[in-house]
Amino acid sequence: MYLPMTLSQTDDLAVQSRTAPAPAGRILFVDDEPVMRRNVWHALTRAGYSVALAEDGVGAWNALSAEAFDLLITDSQMPGLSGEELVIRLRRHGLKLPIIVAAARIEFFLRSENRYLQVAAVLSKPFFLRDLTTVVRGVLSAETFAVPVHHPPEK
Repeated sequence: MYLPMTLSQTDDLAVQSRTAPAPAGRILFVDDEPVMRRNVWHALTRAGYSVALAEDGVGAWNALSAEAFDLLITDSQMPGLSGEELVIRLRRHGLKLPIIVAAARIEFFLRSENRYLQVAAVLSKPFFLRDLTTVVRGVLSAETFAVPVHHPPEK
């Protein structure tokens, strides 16, 4: 994980938010790491998105049951209801919102037998926040989605 963001990264996000049209989208970000939640919240809100946070799958399920979101971004390994279990539950209940998995352990979502879950993108931790913002923009603007894999940046 590449935290905290450097000054140049925050400047880049600020410039992007001033020069690009404000994106539309209400996003639910789910991760059990408080620092990750805080940094992703800052990056996505600076990019113009409305972001709600949940610390685990149960909190995410409750949030998704209470209000509408345009996108779910979830970790996979969390206490209680895991990201895998959350995605399976959402699909079994007919929720079709796009899902991005941003996790260290992504193998489950890459298996061909799990393609029915229709995960829009898989982002392997560690990742740069600007890469997450780019993937979010692409997923929210796409009419259909595949399962692109974004591996961690090379050191």
